[in-house]
Amino acid sequence: MQSNPIENRLKDVEERIKTNEEMIERLQILECKVEKMLTGNEEQMKDGVKSLPDETDQVLAGNEEEMKDGVESLPDETDQVYNDFPSFSLGIEFELSCWEKDVEDVASPSNKGIIELLEEVELKDDVWKKVVEVMTAIEAKTEIEEGNVETIDIDDVTPDMHLKRQKKPGVLLQSP
Repeated sequence: MQSNPIENRLKDVEERIKTNEEMIERLQILECKVEKMLTGNEEQMKDGVKSLPDETDQVLAGNEEEMKDGVESLPDETDQVYNDFPSFSLGIEFELSCWEKDVEDVASPSNKGIIELLEEVELKDDVWKKVVEVMTAIEAKTEIEEGNVETIDIDDVTPDMHLKRQKKPGVLLQSP
């Protein structure tokens, strides 16, 4: 039996149509599932957003209490310092009274780390200056050793400037 190519082609097209219809049904089912999931997620997000102000208020209230505790203990500590060292000068007393105005900033737990870091940086400032000087000297020496430095004659490069050489070679002064 010989089959007709047109009939074969027609059967093939009908099978593809049937397969496509099945795929469309599956896609519609998936679309419904996705919509349900999105709706559920949206509800969860709304619930989460509604609870955020309450949680934020609780955190802020806790921070306020911590700050109040820190501020309340400061006057006692200041009085103790005055009692231990009655010979404080007026300048120090003035400085302490100004500091009390900013006590809320200082008492903040987040500022303690910053203050400690600043104190540490101030103490180590001289050390860092020396480190920079040494690093610069090492870099310059390395450049000279590697031959990356070009020696020039100042008189050839800057003929229009009035420069005098001092007794020490390499040190230049500009004339008035």
